[in-house]
Amino acid sequence: MYLPSDAPRAVPLLPQLENAVSFDYLYHVNGTISIFWADVTLDTIFRVEVTGKTASNPRPIVSTGLSTVEGIAVDWISEVIYWTDSHHDHIQVAKIDGLMRATVVKGEIHNPRDIVVDPRSDTVHTVTYDGRDHVEVLRDHVFSTHPFSVDLFENYVYWTDWRINAIVRCSKR
Repeated sequence: MYLPSDAPRAVPLLPQLENAVSFDYLYHVNGTISIFWADVTLDTIFRVEVTGKTASNPRPIVSTGLSTVEGIAVDWISEVIYWTDSHHDHIQVAKIDGLMRATVVKGEIHNPRDIVVDPRSDTVHTVTYDGRDHVEVLRDHVFSTHPFSVDLFENYVYWTDWRINAIVRCSKR
Protein backbone atom coordinates (compact mmCIF):
# COMPACT_ATOMS: atom_id res chain seq x y z
CA MET A 1 0.00 0.00 0.00
CA TYR A 2 1.31 3.44 -0.91
CA LEU A 3 0.82 6.31 1.50
CA PRO A 4 2.00 9.84 0.76
CA SER A 5 4.82 11.13 2.95
CA ASP A 6 2.48 13.57 4.69
CA ALA A 7 -0.06 10.85 5.56
CA PRO A 8 -0.82 10.35 9.26
CA ARG A 9 1.21 7.61 10.90
CA ALA A 10 -0.53 4.39 11.82
CA VAL A 11 -0.49 3.65 15.52
CA PRO A 12 -1.73 0.55 17.32
CA LEU A 13 -5.23 1.09 18.65
CA LEU A 14 -5.13 -2.14 20.68
CA PRO A 15 -1.48 -3.09 21.23
CA GLN A 16 -0.23 -6.41 22.57
CA LEU A 17 -3.07 -8.66 21.47
CA GLU A 18 -2.36 -12.37 21.67
CA ASN A 19 -3.22 -13.67 18.16
CA ALA A 20 -5.98 -11.60 16.53
CA VAL A 21 -6.85 -12.96 13.08
CA SER A 22 -10.15 -11.42 12.05
CA PHE A 23 -12.16 -8.32 12.85
CA ASP A 24 -15.17 -6.28 11.87
CA TYR A 25 -16.81 -3.16 13.22
CA LEU A 26 -20.16 -1.55 13.91
CA TYR A 27 -20.54 2.20 13.48
CA HIS A 28 -23.06 3.70 15.90
CA VAL A 29 -25.12 6.82 15.14
CA ASN A 30 -23.56 8.60 18.14
CA GLY A 31 -20.16 8.41 16.40
CA THR A 32 -18.64 5.59 18.43
CA ILE A 33 -17.42 2.40 16.82
CA SER A 34 -17.55 -1.11 18.26
CA ILE A 35 -14.68 -3.27 17.01
CA PHE A 36 -14.98 -7.05 17.25
CA TRP A 37 -12.07 -9.45 16.81
CA ALA A 38 -11.27 -13.12 17.19
CA ASP A 39 -8.19 -14.41 18.96
CA VAL A 40 -7.27 -17.95 17.85
CA THR A 41 -4.85 -18.52 20.73
CA LEU A 42 -7.37 -17.55 23.41
CA ASP A 43 -10.34 -18.98 21.44
CA THR A 44 -12.33 -15.87 22.27
CA ILE A 45 -14.26 -13.14 20.46
CA PHE A 46 -13.72 -9.67 21.92
CA ARG A 47 -15.38 -6.27 21.65
CA VAL A 48 -14.01 -2.79 22.30
CA GLU A 49 -15.58 0.66 22.00
CA VAL A 50 -13.69 3.36 20.08
CA THR A 51 -14.35 7.08 20.44
CA GLY A 52 -12.02 9.33 18.49
CA LYS A 53 -8.51 7.97 19.07
CA THR A 54 -9.38 6.13 22.28
CA ALA A 55 -10.30 2.46 22.67
CA SER A 56 -12.02 1.62 25.95
CA ASN A 57 -13.56 -1.31 27.75
CA PRO A 58 -12.12 -4.24 25.75
CA ARG A 59 -13.97 -7.35 26.84
CA PRO A 60 -14.71 -10.91 25.76
CA ILE A 61 -18.22 -11.44 24.41
CA VAL A 62 -17.92 -15.14 23.45
CA SER A 63 -15.36 -17.28 25.27
CA THR A 64 -16.72 -20.82 25.43
CA GLY A 65 -17.02 -23.52 22.79
CA LEU A 66 -14.76 -21.79 20.26
CA SER A 67 -11.81 -23.29 18.43
CA THR A 68 -10.17 -21.56 15.48
CA VAL A 69 -12.52 -18.68 14.71
CA GLU A 70 -11.14 -17.35 11.43
CA GLY A 71 -13.84 -15.00 10.20
CA ILE A 72 -16.14 -12.41 11.76
CA ALA A 73 -18.91 -10.34 10.16
CA VAL A 74 -21.25 -7.83 11.77
CA ASP A 75 -24.79 -7.35 10.48
CA TRP A 76 -25.18 -3.65 11.16
CA ILE A 77 -28.96 -3.71 10.60
CA SER A 78 -29.83 -6.55 13.02
CA GLU A 79 -26.82 -5.83 15.28
CA VAL A 80 -25.65 -9.42 15.35
CA ILE A 81 -22.21 -10.91 14.79
CA TYR A 82 -21.54 -14.01 12.68
CA TRP A 83 -18.37 -16.08 12.86
CA THR A 84 -16.83 -19.13 11.25
CA ASP A 85 -15.11 -21.86 13.24
CA SER A 86 -12.93 -23.95 10.94
CA HIS A 87 -12.24 -26.60 13.58
CA HIS A 88 -15.92 -27.26 14.36
CA ASP A 89 -17.00 -26.72 10.72
CA HIS A 90 -19.81 -24.35 11.57
CA ILE A 91 -21.10 -20.79 11.40
CA GLN A 92 -22.58 -19.23 14.52
CA VAL A 93 -24.35 -15.98 15.34
CA ALA A 94 -25.00 -13.94 18.49
CA LYS A 95 -26.22 -10.50 19.45
CA ILE A 96 -23.36 -7.97 19.59
CA ASP A 97 -23.19 -8.42 23.37
CA GLY A 98 -22.55 -12.17 22.90
CA LEU A 99 -26.00 -13.25 24.08
CA MET A 100 -28.55 -15.36 22.18
CA ARG A 101 -25.86 -17.46 20.52
CA ALA A 102 -27.02 -19.96 17.89
CA THR A 103 -25.54 -22.26 15.27
CA VAL A 104 -26.56 -21.25 11.75
CA VAL A 105 -24.79 -23.94 9.71
CA LYS A 106 -23.09 -27.13 10.95
CA GLY A 107 -21.76 -30.11 9.05
CA GLU A 108 -22.68 -28.70 5.66
CA ILE A 109 -19.40 -26.82 5.27
CA HIS A 110 -15.82 -27.90 5.66
CA ASN A 111 -13.08 -25.65 6.97
CA PRO A 112 -14.94 -22.31 6.70
CA ARG A 113 -12.58 -19.36 6.69
CA ASP A 114 -13.74 -15.79 6.28
CA ILE A 115 -17.33 -14.60 6.30
CA VAL A 116 -19.17 -11.51 5.12
CA VAL A 117 -22.79 -10.50 5.61
CA ASP A 118 -24.96 -8.53 3.20
CA PRO A 119 -27.99 -7.57 5.30
CA ARG A 120 -29.66 -5.73 2.43
CA SER A 121 -30.09 -9.04 0.60
CA ASP A 122 -30.33 -11.24 3.73
CA THR A 123 -27.29 -13.28 2.70
CA VAL A 124 -24.13 -14.51 4.36
CA HIS A 125 -21.13 -15.44 2.21
CA THR A 126 -18.23 -17.60 3.36
CA VAL A 127 -14.88 -18.70 2.03
CA THR A 128 -14.25 -22.42 2.44
CA TYR A 129 -11.48 -24.64 1.15
CA ASP A 130 -13.51 -27.68 0.13
CA GLY A 131 -15.26 -26.13 -2.89
CA ARG A 132 -18.65 -27.76 -2.26
CA ASP A 133 -21.80 -25.79 -3.09
CA HIS A 134 -19.75 -22.92 -4.40
CA VAL A 135 -20.92 -20.07 -6.58
CA GLU A 136 -18.34 -19.13 -9.15
CA VAL A 137 -17.80 -15.38 -9.36
CA LEU A 138 -14.46 -15.53 -11.13
CA ARG A 139 -12.69 -18.06 -13.29
CA ASP A 140 -9.04 -17.05 -13.47
CA HIS A 141 -6.08 -19.05 -12.20
CA VAL A 142 -4.03 -15.91 -11.69
CA PHE A 143 -5.72 -15.59 -8.32
CA SER A 144 -5.23 -17.78 -5.28
CA THR A 145 -7.57 -20.58 -4.33
CA HIS A 146 -6.87 -19.66 -0.70
CA PRO A 147 -8.24 -16.15 -0.11
CA PHE A 148 -7.56 -14.96 3.42
CA SER A 149 -10.19 -12.28 3.88
CA VAL A 150 -13.35 -11.42 1.95
CA ASP A 151 -15.73 -8.47 2.02
CA LEU A 152 -18.68 -7.06 0.07
CA PHE A 153 -19.32 -3.50 -1.02
CA GLU A 154 -22.12 -2.55 -3.35
CA ASN A 155 -22.08 -5.18 -6.13
CA TYR A 156 -18.49 -6.33 -5.65
CA VAL A 157 -16.68 -9.03 -3.72
CA TYR A 158 -13.22 -8.05 -2.44
CA TRP A 159 -10.57 -10.40 -1.06
CA THR A 160 -6.93 -10.56 -0.14
CA ASP A 161 -4.73 -12.91 -2.11
CA TRP A 162 -1.64 -14.36 -0.43
CA ARG A 163 -0.09 -15.65 -3.62
CA ILE A 164 0.05 -12.36 -5.53
CA ASN A 165 0.08 -10.07 -2.47
CA ALA A 166 -2.92 -8.06 -3.61
CA ILE A 167 -6.45 -7.01 -2.84
CA VAL A 168 -8.70 -8.28 -5.63
CA ARG A 169 -12.18 -7.14 -6.68
CA CYS A 170 -14.81 -8.92 -8.76
CA SER A 171 -18.45 -8.22 -9.59
CA LYS A 172 -20.72 -10.59 -7.66
CA ARG A 173 -23.13 -10.84 -10.60
